[in-house]
Amino acid sequence: MAKNAAQFKLELDEFVEEEVEGRALNLQRDVMLDLLRLLITNTPVGDRRRWKLNIERKQRGLSGLLPRGYVGGHAKKNWQGTINRPPTNEIEGEDRSGRNALQAGRQVIRNIKQPVLAYISNRVPYIQRLEEGWSKQKPRGFVRQQIRFVSEKYKRQR
Repeated sequence: MAKNAAQFKLELDEFVEEEVEGRALNLQRDVMLDLLRLLITNTPVGDRRRWKLNIERKQRGLSGLLPRGYVGGHAKKNWQGTINRPPTNEIEGEDRSGRNALQAGRQVIRNIKQPVLAYISNRVPYIQRLEEGWSKQKPRGFVRQQIRFVSEKYKRQR
């Protein structure tokens, strides 16, 4: 009996490791990648035509000049995936298409070898304002919409 119980335990442990943990890992990777892709894709980027209009308005004595240091695509670039702790830094520069941010996030997600605590965050100081509808390009709550979409997608797949 001991041999059968020991064999059963080995088989059960193997099943848990390969099937349960493997599926959990794949699910975590899929959810993170989908959410990261959608957040990057849906993050608004400054419209250079609008910038020109803002500059012209300032020259005519009207308000509307761009904030000092504004860079189009900076918020897209700052979507970061991290493991075990949220990111602590803002990434300099811009990524108007979001390709570089997505590539960096994919690399982090690929390196997850077991289910872990993972984060998708954005450290730009104005990301909350974008979420609150600051940009005319995206509706208020665009981040929440993407989270809800991904959540519903994976609930339907159960």
